[in-house]
Amino acid sequence: MIRSGFLGIVLTCAAAVSAAAHSHYAAGVNDLNGNGVADAGEPLKFIGETPGGDYHLLPKAAGARYGGYYSLDEQPRALFPNDYFTFTALSDGTYSVVEDGHAASGAFIWLEITSVAGPAGGNLGYWEENRSFFHSTPTQTFTANAPTGGFKFVLSEGIDAPGEDPLGHIHNRGWTVDLPGTYVVGFTLYDMGAQGPGGGPIHTPSQTYFVNFVAVPEPGTIALLSVALGVVAL
Repeated sequence: MIRSGFLGIVLTCAAAVSAAAHSHYAAGVNDLNGNGVADAGEPLKFIGETPGGDYHLLPKAAGARYGGYYSLDEQPRALFPNDYFTFTALSDGTYSVVEDGHAASGAFIWLEITSVAGPAGGNLGYWEENRSFFHSTPTQTFTANAPTGGFKFVLSEGIDAPGEDPLGHIHNRGWTVDLPGTYVVGFTLYDMGAQGPGGGPIHTPSQTYFVNFVAVPEPGTIALLSVALGVVAL
């Protein structure tokens, strides 16, 4: 009877999780002169929702494939179901509906992992879209409290070309760490294109945004829920 009740709770949680939304952080431009146009030299920024706050990385079920012990991706889960987020880039209207605050046509937007601060000896891993389904190691790994090497990943889904839509909306990038604790990760937007003045970028880099990845220690409840839900790893 107790087991049936527990599974009933788990199934109820799973159903609720499946419909849960997550945040979208959309890259656009800081319209410094207020003219409603993405002008050359204006810096990139996130429009609307802004990265920040705490995101919880939970232990994965035994035997699952992942690069670290604690993970965060788009897989449904009962605890902190809305913690996942997606980095996107706003469209100029070429390939999607035009979105207010978009970067200039021709901008090629990337996001740099600027810094990783966290527990001594800890490592944070970054998974490119769906990579974990075919690879057992993250795309890139960063040692806490050490330089990141300026690692960037692309947000825009087009190419570096004149007039190309800066649009980007790639899901299922994931995160993993191997020690419990809080990892403060800095992110900075860059225009990596060559369509601006003098063959350089159109836009200057954004400010650095900070996100707290909190790797939660493994109380029995979390482990039981992970196994019962059949949560798959990054």
